Amino acid sequence: MSTELRSPLAWLLLPVTGLVMVFILAPLVVTVAMSISDSPYVVFPPRGFTLGWYAKILQDPDFQASLWFSTMLALGATAGALLLGVPAAFAVARHEFLGRCGLVVAAGVSSVDHRSRAAPAFRHDPQQQHPAQHADRPCAGDGALCRAHRHR
Repeated sequence: MSTELRSPLAWLLLPVTGLVMVFILAPLVVTVAMSISDSPYVVFPPRGFTLGWYAKILQDPDFQASLWFSTMLALGATAGALLLGVPAAFAVARHEFLGRCGLVVAAGVSSVDHRSRAAPAFRHDPQQQHPAQHADRPCAGDGALCRAHRHR
């Protein structure tokens, strides 16, 4: 994939991208600037610098309870996703089963071309023969690893 901008229309992409980024990030920058201001009301640009507002919110019991609940919920969701996702990933990567292709597409996982520079250990000639696995026919070479290539 080339990163060169060859057409005049492509050069229009740079300022449009910059404007979109400013549009998206400007509210965040203003909010952070307001949060470190020492003024009790909204003043822009901020007149002074303080982290007092952060100290005040961290001392609030309601905020502490909400933060604790959110942290525990996030840790539980992460543990659940790992307990289900890792074994599922191993199953999808190592086994052939009905609906596997649809599951991979539904999950948004793109297939990896094992002949690319990213995976030199899996590069092979699609017409290469493997006597132990399929001596009567050549490797399919369709981007999926045959059993002979998978366990090298």
